[in-house]
Amino acid sequence: MPTVPPPPPLPLSSININSKKNSIDQNNNKLQFSECLWAVGDPEVQRACFFARTCLHTSPKECTYLRVEPILQTGPTCGLCALSMVYCGTPTADDLLETAIKCKYTNNGEMFSASWLLSLLKQSVNNSSLNPGKVKSYIYDGDLDSEFIKEKLKQHCMLLVPYDADRNHSPSNQNGHKAHWCLICGYLIEDTDNFHVFARHGKTKNLGLFSLKHLSESNGNLKEFAQPSWHPNETFLLPDGGLGGSIGLRNKSIVVEGLTNDVVKVV
Repeated sequence: MPTVPPPPPLPLSSININSKKNSIDQNNNKLQFSECLWAVGDPEVQRACFFARTCLHTSPKECTYLRVEPILQTGPTCGLCALSMVYCGTPTADDLLETAIKCKYTNNGEMFSASWLLSLLKQSVNNSSLNPGKVKSYIYDGDLDSEFIKEKLKQHCMLLVPYDADRNHSPSNQNGHKAHWCLICGYLIEDTDNFHVFARHGKTKNLGLFSLKHLSESNGNLKEFAQPSWHPNETFLLPDGGLGGSIGLRNKSIVVEGLTNDVVKVV
């Protein structure tokens, strides 16, 4: 009995991303957008705005960020990775981890004190490519959704910000149970005057875009520590007073001025 040949394979079709017009190119696995076309010359910004559902069809009033190379974290080292990004990767997150352990700021790489991270920043600046005489860093204690912070971002400062990260890494309010550090490296102002910030952090190489209002609310809800389910047996080091204490994370961020990263102005 003759063998019946198998039917020919079905033709490849585009994979839809929220819309038939936004698809993944089967040949190079790159997103193809029909939205956020005002940022088509900067694919990272276009991607960030698309997934944040921001300025899909209308260009923003302003869109500027500092060029920062992403660094992926190993273990609970999000704060150290964000700090290493400030230094352009030198010192590395591993170098910072070694120093932080010696200073008794951490056991496993966790960083539950903005004051400790600031101290680590200042200790390590001499071993980085930054100019110690020009770089100024300090704790900002208060609501991030403020004119002060907006003005600092417009002056091309960066912010190290702790917040509760949702599953897609966007800000959420979980009382500090998902505390995570990010580096804010730019901003976007919609035509409706809503203010957003560009973020780098250790869980993805992609540039993120967060509402400053939502990030501020998340930063202000960091009240208590929860043992991470993926680190059930480790002992984590907490400052006196915990996350919500005077040297913890709640309503705390670190402003870094005087950086010389390339400024990218999209709009």
